[in-house]
Amino acid sequence: MLGVHLDSAACSRQSVETLRAVAQHAEHEAQIGGYVAQEAATPVLEAGRAAVRQLTGMPEAHVQFTTGAADALRTLLQAWPADAGRVIACLPGEFGPNLMIMNHFGFTPVWLPVDGDGRADADGIEVFLRHEKIDLLHLTVVGSHRGTVQPAAEVVALARAGRGARRRRRRTGPGAYRLHVWGGCHVCAVA
Repeated sequence: MLGVHLDSAACSRQSVETLRAVAQHAEHEAQIGGYVAQEAATPVLEAGRAAVRQLTGMPEAHVQFTTGAADALRTLLQAWPADAGRVIACLPGEFGPNLMIMNHFGFTPVWLPVDGDGRADADGIEVFLRHEKIDLLHLTVVGSHRGTVQPAAEVVALARAGRGARRRRRRTGPGAYRLHVWGGCHVCAVA
């Protein structure tokens, strides 16, 4: 066997329900026009944003829908303030295309600790975040190349607690990492 590819939400593979909803919206646009159809779709989009906020436990989050994980990463990094730091922590074995996007926007990846199976080591990450100055934490929750399910809840809890922000807090005041979640499979924590 040459390899197995695990489809996940990050692969931008749409469900049958999604395809039907997109087709229905396109028909609605054709009937009444794009602007009116967009306005009519607002309650559905807002319900989706509310569901993401509830799912992630971030009631104040700004949720932006994109075409997939790579698009979401590009959107986030492109909007990154020019004067902000550009050190991004991620797991060894991060997707090459994601690393290329990070590099394109001037980010330097540093590797989070993992165990022998490539799974995020929560204890090691806790120590890492206490001692390393990072500006962004990127976690691919289910990598399609290995199928390893990462302990996202633990890593998010560490980021949410603001561990590792001590050095930065001295300069910028108190605050924990902001979290960005997309594609059902990617989580970003921003200092």
